[in-house]
Amino acid sequence: FQAEDGIRDSSVTGVQTCALPIYNKFKNVFALGDVANLPTSKTAAAIFSQTPVLIHNLLNEMGVKKKTSEYDGYSACPIFVGDQKLMLAEFVYGGNPSESLNNNQQNPGRLPFYLKKHLFPLVYWELMPKGIWQGKNGMYYPS
Repeated sequence: FQAEDGIRDSSVTGVQTCALPIYNKFKNVFALGDVANLPTSKTAAAIFSQTPVLIHNLLNEMGVKKKTSEYDGYSACPIFVGDQKLMLAEFVYGGNPSESLNNNQQNPGRLPFYLKKHLFPLVYWELMPKGIWQGKNGMYYPS
Protein backbone atom coordinates (compact mmCIF):
# COMPACT_ATOMS: atom_id res chain seq x y z
CA PHE A 1 0.00 0.00 0.00
CA GLN A 2 2.94 2.36 0.47
CA ALA A 3 3.71 2.63 -3.24
CA GLU A 4 0.06 3.30 -4.10
CA ASP A 5 -0.18 6.00 -1.41
CA GLY A 6 2.91 7.77 -2.74
CA ILE A 7 4.83 7.48 0.52
CA ARG A 8 7.67 5.41 -0.88
CA ASP A 9 9.75 7.00 -3.61
CA SER A 10 13.13 5.55 -4.54
CA SER A 11 14.21 8.68 -6.44
CA VAL A 12 14.00 11.10 -3.50
CA THR A 13 14.11 10.85 0.26
CA GLY A 14 10.79 12.64 0.65
CA VAL A 15 12.02 14.41 3.77
CA GLN A 16 11.28 18.13 3.97
CA THR A 17 14.39 19.23 5.92
CA CYS A 18 17.19 17.58 7.85
CA ALA A 19 16.29 19.44 11.05
CA LEU A 20 12.61 18.56 10.91
CA PRO A 21 12.18 15.15 9.21
CA ILE A 22 8.62 15.44 7.92
CA TYR A 23 7.52 13.87 4.66
CA ASN A 24 6.93 16.44 1.91
CA LYS A 25 3.59 15.17 0.66
CA PHE A 26 1.97 14.26 3.99
CA LYS A 27 2.68 16.72 6.81
CA ASN A 28 1.65 14.22 9.47
CA VAL A 29 4.15 11.55 8.35
CA PHE A 30 7.47 11.81 10.17
CA ALA A 31 10.74 10.06 9.35
CA LEU A 32 13.11 8.49 11.84
CA GLY A 33 16.36 6.53 11.64
CA ASP A 34 17.71 5.02 8.46
CA VAL A 35 14.47 5.53 6.55
CA ALA A 36 14.84 9.32 6.91
CA ASN A 37 18.10 9.10 4.94
CA LEU A 38 19.52 12.07 6.85
CA PRO A 39 23.13 13.11 6.13
CA THR A 40 24.46 11.81 9.44
CA SER A 41 25.99 8.58 10.68
CA LYS A 42 23.58 5.73 11.25
CA THR A 43 24.39 5.11 14.92
CA ALA A 44 22.51 4.38 18.13
CA ALA A 45 23.46 7.87 19.32
CA ALA A 46 21.78 9.36 16.25
CA ILE A 47 18.52 7.48 16.70
CA PHE A 48 18.56 8.19 20.44
CA SER A 49 18.76 11.91 19.62
CA GLN A 50 16.15 11.76 16.85
CA THR A 51 13.54 9.98 18.98
CA PRO A 52 12.77 12.77 21.47
CA VAL A 53 12.56 15.24 18.58
CA LEU A 54 10.07 12.98 16.81
CA ILE A 55 8.00 12.56 19.99
CA HIS A 56 8.00 16.32 20.59
CA ASN A 57 6.87 16.99 17.02
CA LEU A 58 4.15 14.34 17.20
CA LEU A 59 2.86 16.05 20.35
CA ASN A 60 3.00 19.35 18.47
CA GLU A 61 0.99 17.84 15.61
CA MET A 62 -1.63 16.65 18.13
CA GLY A 63 -1.80 20.12 19.70
CA VAL A 64 -0.12 19.19 23.00
CA LYS A 65 3.11 21.15 22.37
CA LYS A 66 3.15 24.70 21.03
CA LYS A 67 6.33 24.60 18.96
CA THR A 68 8.34 22.11 16.96
CA SER A 69 11.69 20.64 17.94
CA GLU A 70 14.58 20.23 15.51
CA TYR A 71 17.21 17.52 15.12
CA ASP A 72 20.72 18.96 14.79
CA GLY A 73 22.26 15.85 13.23
CA TYR A 74 23.93 14.68 16.44
CA SER A 75 25.75 11.38 16.16
CA ALA A 76 28.57 9.72 18.05
CA CYS A 77 31.05 7.06 17.03
CA PRO A 78 33.26 5.28 19.55
CA ILE A 79 36.78 4.69 18.24
CA PHE A 80 38.80 2.14 20.22
CA VAL A 81 42.52 2.90 20.30
CA GLY A 82 43.65 0.16 22.71
CA ASP A 83 44.90 0.07 26.28
CA GLN A 84 41.34 0.58 27.56
CA LYS A 85 41.16 3.96 25.83
CA LEU A 86 38.59 5.25 23.43
CA MET A 87 37.86 8.39 21.45
CA LEU A 88 34.20 9.33 21.34
CA ALA A 89 33.74 11.27 18.12
CA GLU A 90 30.60 13.38 18.61
CA PHE A 91 29.38 15.63 15.84
CA VAL A 92 26.37 17.35 14.29
CA TYR A 93 25.49 18.15 10.68
CA GLY A 94 28.44 19.25 8.61
CA GLY A 95 30.83 17.16 10.71
CA ASN A 96 31.05 19.93 13.31
CA PRO A 97 32.20 18.69 16.73
CA SER A 98 29.56 18.52 19.45
CA GLU A 99 31.29 17.39 22.60
CA SER A 100 29.03 16.41 25.48
CA LEU A 101 31.82 15.23 27.75
CA ASN A 102 34.22 17.66 29.38
CA ASN A 103 37.16 16.52 27.32
CA ASN A 104 38.72 17.10 23.96
CA GLN A 105 37.41 14.34 21.72
CA GLN A 106 40.69 14.34 19.80
CA ASN A 107 42.40 12.75 22.79
CA PRO A 108 41.61 9.13 23.70
CA GLY A 109 40.67 8.52 27.30
CA ARG A 110 39.55 5.95 29.82
CA LEU A 111 36.28 7.72 30.70
CA PRO A 112 34.81 7.27 27.21
CA PHE A 113 36.02 3.65 27.28
CA TYR A 114 34.19 2.90 30.53
CA LEU A 115 31.09 4.76 29.35
CA LYS A 116 31.04 2.58 26.23
CA LYS A 117 31.70 -0.57 28.24
CA HIS A 118 29.31 -0.01 31.16
CA LEU A 119 26.87 2.89 30.66
CA PHE A 120 25.98 2.62 26.97
CA PRO A 121 24.77 -1.02 27.18
CA LEU A 122 22.55 -0.04 30.13
CA VAL A 123 21.17 2.87 28.12
CA TYR A 124 20.62 0.69 25.04
CA TRP A 125 18.95 -2.25 26.75
CA GLU A 126 17.25 -0.68 29.78
CA LEU A 127 16.72 3.08 29.54
CA MET A 128 15.97 3.79 25.87
CA PRO A 129 13.28 1.11 25.42
CA LYS A 130 11.46 2.54 28.45
CA GLY A 131 11.65 6.10 27.11
CA ILE A 132 13.94 7.24 29.92
CA TRP A 133 17.02 8.14 27.82
CA GLN A 134 16.79 11.23 25.60
CA GLY A 135 19.94 10.95 23.51
CA LYS A 136 22.62 13.55 24.16
CA ASN A 137 20.28 15.19 26.68
CA GLY A 138 20.52 12.14 28.92
CA MET A 139 17.43 11.81 31.06
CA TYR A 140 16.29 15.38 30.40
CA TYR A 141 13.54 15.79 27.85
CA PRO A 142 14.44 18.50 25.32
CA SER A 143 12.25 21.59 25.57
